[in-house]
Amino acid sequence: MNCTRGLVLTAVAQEYVKNNIIDSADAFVNAFTNDDAYNDYNSISQNEENDAIGSNGRYNQAFTYVDSANADFHLDSGDGGALDFGTDLSSNGNASFTDDIDGETRSGTWDIGADEFITAAEDSCTYSSGTWEVDCSDDCTISSGVDLDGEDIILTGSGTFKIQADIVDFGLAHVSQSCDIICHGGCFRV
Repeated sequence: MNCTRGLVLTAVAQEYVKNNIIDSADAFVNAFTNDDAYNDYNSISQNEENDAIGSNGRYNQAFTYVDSANADFHLDSGDGGALDFGTDLSSNGNASFTDDIDGETRSGTWDIGADEFITAAEDSCTYSSGTWEVDCSDDCTISSGVDLDGEDIILTGSGTFKIQADIVDFGLAHVSQSCDIICHGGCFRV
């Protein structure tokens, strides 16, 4: 983000550039193919049209991130430059995928960029006091901040523990090998 160059085309037979956020002073270097099959749905901060943007691309955009000052470049719910402006690449022959950088499944109208904005889920597990024992097989989600006041957290079972708000002031975190921790918008903070 905020780098001097976004995408640089080198000696390749054909570039394939889709669903990218380019937040830089010089978004594209060298000539990109003017063909939506290869280049489309890109969003750039520059006030300049370019073949690599594509006919569904966006230029002169401002992007709103969760906390760019602290390198959290997840899209904020108020973003107007990339949120819901992407295209579904799940069945694309050149770059087929269905998830975002956090491993969360994309759905509906895709966002441009590596992150798919996901509305925070309701807490499916809660903490009251003492050592917090979480069974990951419950696929627990925590979306409200938790202060453990020096107590330990123990994650057992096989499944997922999704953290969408910070868990702070914990003693030790004991995690079973089969429990996947997904931090998105929050995580363990000391």
